[in-house]
Formats: sequence, structure tokens, C-alpha cells
Amino acid sequence: MDPLRTHVSFACVCCFAGGATTVNISHLHSAQNYFADKLTEIKVMEKGAHGMLTMTSHPNVPISTFPYKALHDGNIIYTHDGSESLTDEITVVAVAHFSNRDGISSGSNSKGTSRVSEPYAIRVKVIPMNDHVPKIVNNTGTWVWAGGFTIIHNNELGECLVLR
Repeated sequence: MDPLRTHVSFACVCCFAGGATTVNISHLHSAQNYFADKLTEIKVMEKGAHGMLTMTSHPNVPISTFPYKALHDGNIIYTHDGSESLTDEITVVAVAHFSNRDGISSGSNSKGTSRVSEPYAIRVKVIPMNDHVPKIVNNTGTWVWAGGFTIIHNNELGECLVLR
């Protein structure tokens, strides 16, 4: 690993279809101890095709950049759009800020310098849910009195083939 580059590690994020989940430090963190306390912000380079990152304070507003501290505080949310997709991917870069005393050359900038990581993909695994309304395909003639009950057997259930 190049010590002058900022490297970030990612773990897969899991989310139910149409749901939301917290993205935190266990999903996105520095791969090098040296940079662990120097990461300051995350920039979204490519938005997800089937979901978005938001802050807990504004859950319906997609974000393009957020402070790294928000991951520590659990303030970043991935929200899936409810589509039938089983995966999603959001490309981000991490920004590390160094002061002059860190030993990184900053040229004429007396406040320090910043380094940007290579782009990394946050991979999202979407857990499918059968949220379709059930539909009666055929009526086989079973009768039940009001307040009564009956057992429905396999031969009384209709079969439906969906052609695409």
C-alpha cells in the first residue's frame, strides 16, 4: 500500500427492498492506521441506481458530500427505492486533511493539505421482499359459512403461470 495515498476499506451494506439502513464506520473506514484520524469528509462521485445516501436530519434529501464524523455518529442512511433490484453501488472518495506538523508537504499553504482517495464502490445487497398483493387466480368453489372455517387443500388452489 502506497503510504502517500489514502486507502479506504468498505464492507457490504445490506438493506431490505424499499427499506433503509444505517451506513457507519463498520462499512467505511481507513485501511491505514495513519489516516484513521485524518479523514474529514466523504464525497459521492456516482449515485446509486436504486437508492440514495441521506443524513438522518434530512432523510429525503440525497447527499453528495458528508463529514466523515457523520459515519461515527450513525447519521448516514442508505435508502432503497423499492425496485426489484438485488444490488446497488455508490462510488465515493474519502478526503484526508493534514496539518503542517503531520510531515506532509503542503507547499505554500500554511493551513495544511488534503489528499483524496481512489474511488471506491460501496456495494449494497438488497434483501428481496414479496410485497405484491395476493391475487385470486381462479375460484374452485370452496364455501365457508360465516363464522365457520374450512381447510383448503392443494387441489383447491389455482396455479398461475406468469409469461414474460
